[in-house]
Amino acid sequence: GPANGFTYFWITDSCPFTVKEVSSRRPFEILSLAKAIASSLQI
Repeated sequence: GPANGFTYFWITDSCPFTVKEVSSRRPFEILSLAKAIASSLQI
């Protein structure tokens, strides 16, 4: 819980080097931007 630190810490996959370093560590959760970018570009 909050007394022990963050339960979740969300980051986006916009920086692949950061994602690589934290993807298997708690409390990090990765949010993908791929669908949002593709939708914006109408791909």
